[in-house]
Amino acid sequence: MAVGTATIVQPLQLTLALTVQNAASESANTGSAAVNPSGGTPPYSYAWNTGGVTPSLSNLYPGTYTVTVTDNKGCTATQVAVVAIAGGGGTTYCTSGSAFAWHDWIDAVQMGSISNSETNRNSEGYQNHTAFSATVVRGNAYPIALTTGFSWETFEEFWRVWIDFNQDGIFQDPAERVVSDNAHPPANGTFLHTSNYSISIPATATIGTTRMRIAMKRDAYPTPCETLPYGEVEDYTLNILSTGKIEDTPETTYSITLYPNPAYDRVYFDWGNQAGNIASIAVYNAIGQLLLQNQADPDGMIDNYLDVDAWHKGVYMVAIHTSDGTTATRRLVVR
Repeated sequence: MAVGTATIVQPLQLTLALTVQNAASESANTGSAAVNPSGGTPPYSYAWNTGGVTPSLSNLYPGTYTVTVTDNKGCTATQVAVVAIAGGGGTTYCTSGSAFAWHDWIDAVQMGSISNSETNRNSEGYQNHTAFSATVVRGNAYPIALTTGFSWETFEEFWRVWIDFNQDGIFQDPAERVVSDNAHPPANGTFLHTSNYSISIPATATIGTTRMRIAMKRDAYPTPCETLPYGEVEDYTLNILSTGKIEDTPETTYSITLYPNPAYDRVYFDWGNQAGNIASIAVYNAIGQLLLQNQADPDGMIDNYLDVDAWHKGVYMVAIHTSDGTTATRRLVVR
């Protein structure tokens, strides 16, 4: 009897690459996002948080868009695309870092769509993670989780976070300092220790993309532009929007109404004096996160209802964008 050998080849891990085009302004739907999968087992299917099922989205307003790609074997991968306002985020910032980041370093940062964990220690003491971004809304607060990594011996770590709210390229201290706290050392042999904070975005923050700097220093508070003796510094990107506040545009300007409101299973729109002039509908939760966006078709037609029976109970903001570039907002209560 002949004996043969068989080679079983396992597909490469499914990975996603994003291409994002920013929007011209906060009220312009000129942004786009496209995902390019590789690995896994083609063909792929696509599911965006807007309801889109194609590899790319166009006519996007500034905001956060999530896509999940599923391959032919059911493996999935998810990425978050942040459409910002074009022209922001190009400012040059002071340098900072650490002379020694082998014993204690920033292991993980979690804030909104920013979810970054280090796979190795950075001997340079600085990480440029500005490719990681989160969308925030003026006047709202956001939780942030900061995790220290230890090699074995633990130390008291001092955290500070700055956000360049006016986008002038300077981390003003203390005006733009949003976190300042010390974390007491856990027991030796504790490899990870997480501290949780809340960051508030002022109503006066400049709209657009800007820099967030996170510094962790052993035994003393860091300043935004120093070389730390021990610890680490990381930079991230925030996309600041003004929309997301749960308030209505006066009906004297737009006669658009939602009914019933509160809604239980379906809410309808009466377009009023904007009938035939609706470009898209966007829905945000109470902290300004984009939940869905419906676009008008090429003939200018758009559904005049939303099914909300699967939504969580609470307050939402519905932004109705018109074809002439203006926006009406309506408060929606789901029960």
